[in-house]
Amino acid sequence: MSLRPKPARWFEVLVDRNEISNAAEALAHTGLVEIVARQDSKEQVGAPELQEKLQEFTRLSQRYSHYWPQHDLHVSGTAGTADARLGQAIQRINSWRFDADPLITRIESLQSEFKELELITEWLQELQQSQIDFSLVGKQRGIIAERLFMVPEKIPMTHYPHSLLVKEVMHGDKLYLYALGPQRQLDQLKSNLQPFKSKTVSLPTWMQGNSNDTLSAVRNRSDKITTELEKHTASLHALCDSWNMCEALGDLMQLQWFIGNVGDQAVSQNFAWLSGWTSDIDGRKLEDAMQSAGIKGLVSYPPPPVERERPLVMDNPVWAKPFEVFASLLGTPGANEADPAKLLALIVPLIFGYMFGDVGHGLLLAAAGWYFHKRWPALGVLFACGISAMIFGFVFGSVFGNEHLLTPLWTYPVEQPLPVLMVPLAGGAVLLLLGMLMNSIEAWWAGQFRNWLLCEAPIVLMYLSIIALFFNSSALLVLVLALGWYLLGNFFVSQEERLKNMLLSLGALLEVMFQLVVNTVSFIRVGAFALAHAGLSLAFVTMADSIDSVFFKVFVLILGNAIVILLEGLVVSIQTTRLVLFEFFIRFLRAEGRTLRPLKAPDHEFLKRRKE
Repeated sequence: MSLRPKPARWFEVLVDRNEISNAAEALAHTGLVEIVARQDSKEQVGAPELQEKLQEFTRLSQRYSHYWPQHDLHVSGTAGTADARLGQAIQRINSWRFDADPLITRIESLQSEFKELELITEWLQELQQSQIDFSLVGKQRGIIAERLFMVPEKIPMTHYPHSLLVKEVMHGDKLYLYALGPQRQLDQLKSNLQPFKSKTVSLPTWMQGNSNDTLSAVRNRSDKITTELEKHTASLHALCDSWNMCEALGDLMQLQWFIGNVGDQAVSQNFAWLSGWTSDIDGRKLEDAMQSAGIKGLVSYPPPPVERERPLVMDNPVWAKPFEVFASLLGTPGANEADPAKLLALIVPLIFGYMFGDVGHGLLLAAAGWYFHKRWPALGVLFACGISAMIFGFVFGSVFGNEHLLTPLWTYPVEQPLPVLMVPLAGGAVLLLLGMLMNSIEAWWAGQFRNWLLCEAPIVLMYLSIIALFFNSSALLVLVLALGWYLLGNFFVSQEERLKNMLLSLGALLEVMFQLVVNTVSFIRVGAFALAHAGLSLAFVTMADSIDSVFFKVFVLILGNAIVILLEGLVVSIQTTRLVLFEFFIRFLRAEGRTLRPLKAPDHEFLKRRKE
């Protein structure tokens, strides 16, 4: 089992020049490649003329995208360079636009009228008891005119311009003002209402009769508009089909994604190259993706360019993958650093389960982790921690906070708190020693093991001797010998000013030893939280036992366990993360590596239709 992160592989894909965007999409959907452009070709795909055509497509999209198909977009099967495919697709969209413009103009006109009629309908519904006759007031007569305003909310106006007849009605939160009077006064009212985000509603000239008659006429007109809109929309869809817009848009949007995300790629007259880094260590998934998309090409894995910084891949089995999230909080382990995910698959559940030991609570956490881990893979950590909590629930004899259903395999935490506190202390010492062991392995990988033996190994021995002092006073001799070893080691490692460096190293030793002692003692919190979890659970069980009503007894138990799971679960998760990051990782993990930046796949799978 290797703990060392694996370097990403350099790959190169040679394809027909016409297939470069399709090949890039197929690779992107694997999520395993980071594209890096080659610099050994004068001719490249991302040329300025392609950018100009894409800008034209962007302008067309801003105007017409609302009327284009949004689904089933796919690339054309016609061979052609990126420049040729862009030109053909834009020409097809312009041809569609020539036929579609009259329909779109009519659709937009009808939609605008329909929205106005919706507002008029709301207004007329509030006027059904009014005696207004629109046959008399609904026409402009000389200098007298009418105007309807809609204001989103009630306005603080106490009076209106002189010579105006104004009727207010409310519809929900909207205020409708129907005003009749001279044109100049209406314009003044419109100006006064502008700060309140008012809208002037156009009243049809065909409004006749009272509000009920007019409302019926408005509804009839709305129904006719709806029918006409459906007819024109169907015609527009048929027009999209006749010009095969799904294919034209598929080509354009794929090429837009390609030029924007993949960048300049080297091409010759007939061929194109895609190159970069991949986390496909075995080298099979890239070829499978190409074959699955029906793209003929040659995938090779030559030595990487020396000037390129190689990304590193945390290549872990499925059961350890969720635990990569802890190292990712700091960054990516370097080439000579250990990837701790496999170790954390044991360490994290042990720490969490000890603090959260309960069969029932652990079962619920494990079920939640199992249910959600397919959507959020990192929640696989929750599943493992839930299983561990169940195991420690049997150790502590706790089921949903009740300590009378099971006989503990070890002890009840509340009854014997001292052993519960001391075990994590010993476990913390082991974890710190493991961190120092990982540091020694990294020194071996980096070719610095001699320095580690001279300067770091005596620190490990001193730490062990301090622990042994609690059991045997003769360990003091080992401590003194380890101190001498440390000082001599720093003396030999130093190349100049050895006395000064020895004094500095002595100060550094005091800091490191104090830090180790504090870090060790901090693991007592694991036992403390185990006691807190048991005590809080017991408090709710005791509270429920004191209630005579069965209903309220069950209610208190359910509410109490919910509080324990949510509150204690959050606190224990935070403490587990803290111990891993600041007590364990600090011993060996510097996160000096660069992670792979996978090429983002396009929103649509444009190659889907092609594969079918």
